Amino acid sequence: MGEGWRRHGLAGVRLADHPHNRALARGPDFGGTRRVEFMPAVDRYRGRFFLTLDADSRQRCKAERRTLVLSGLYGMLLAGEPIQLYSCPLTPDVAEIWQADSLLTDMLCGYVQRNGIACVVDLTAMEAYRRLIDWQTVGTHAGVIHCFDTAAAGEYALTSFGGVFQQLLSMDAEELFVLEGEGRRIGTCSLHANPEPPSGYPREVWQPHQAEEVLRGALPGPSGSSVDAGKGLWVFDMGSRFYADVKSRGRRDFGTIVRAVVEICRAPTSRRNPGVRRLEGHGGRLWRYRVGEDRLVYEPDGARGVIRLLRFGSRGDVYKGLPP
Repeated sequence: MGEGWRRHGLAGVRLADHPHNRALARGPDFGGTRRVEFMPAVDRYRGRFFLTLDADSRQRCKAERRTLVLSGLYGMLLAGEPIQLYSCPLTPDVAEIWQADSLLTDMLCGYVQRNGIACVVDLTAMEAYRRLIDWQTVGTHAGVIHCFDTAAAGEYALTSFGGVFQQLLSMDAEELFVLEGEGRRIGTCSLHANPEPPSGYPREVWQPHQAEEVLRGALPGPSGSSVDAGKGLWVFDMGSRFYADVKSRGRRDFGTIVRAVVEICRAPTSRRNPGVRRLEGHGGRLWRYRVGEDRLVYEPDGARGVIRLLRFGSRGDVYKGLPP
């Protein structure tokens, strides 16, 4: 509950002034002694996912220890763990705290090992939360399955995920472990081993003016960069390899990458921009944007007005491993 957390709010409202945070205090959950009002996490939350759960599912969550919740304020919680009322959006600076030293990944791996968990099902829905965890590392300790909705992405998929979760609660470990191998479908959702949405599935998208905030989530600290994105007609999303490319560059190239994303969103296939060129092969789907000695590879989807950012790197390496 430091100064940085108090300062950042939504729509210009400081988090300290948010109605959900007015009674937030240093109780035993934060190492203090203040008397505060607690409620089990599964009952406290009122988002799309939790509103889907019926009374039986809520009781199961509180009685057993198979369900974990990712929280912007608390980090990782048991579903029945008592928490205070709060609002803490997962902004890039908040995400940075939880990603530092692989904190949440280590917590999850330790929990999996201590409790002999054979399979972890990822129902995070939103990439900001999914990226708090290094799923490849978790996969060295247990099977990992990711859920995707064929009808929606991000926050809008949470209602469907709530329905999936209710069915998963009734399954034993052996049933969970073979879900991905069966290509299991539950309602409008399907389960996969890859943390990237399958081809053709809806993805989270961002407006050009959000480029700085979204990309900053990949970096180890604040960048101080700023751009005027204007009102681009295209929106963008990021592949996991592009995200890793940005992270590997650190802060030194951050402003350059943000400006490149914004320019691409303004006119991704414009022949008037000398930095833009369609790549040979790949079914004519892929384009590149020249950034000095580096290249940003992307795939524009004109039907949806969405640009998929695929890779960023030196021109000698960036084209390796691109989709055919």
